[in-house]
Amino acid sequence: MTAGVPPVIHRPSTSSPARVPRSVVALCAVALVVLFAHALTHVGGNVAEEAIDSGLYELVEVVGAGACLARAAFVRDRRLAWSLIGAGILAWAVGDAIWGLAPTG
Repeated sequence: MTAGVPPVIHRPSTSSPARVPRSVVALCAVALVVLFAHALTHVGGNVAEEAIDSGLYELVEVVGAGACLARAAFVRDRRLAWSLIGAGILAWAVGDAIWGLAPTG
């Protein structure tokens, strides 16, 4: 090693993740705002309640699982962790969907 020259640090190379279209990000942001607004105000009555609680909520879960699984598929760094997180969120979403389909009363 030469005096005064810092050592070279080699970091593992990772491929950059694929870009998510802005429209997808915008739609997800709108969905989250609608969920939060409905949770705080309950605006829209029973029709909105059913649509938001069953459809939109589960859609947000599935999109989140898909984002984690896409990260695992396209980026090598921490692939196992992203796969497990994505699989866990997806399992939760499937459970929510099954629970929502169960008859009440």
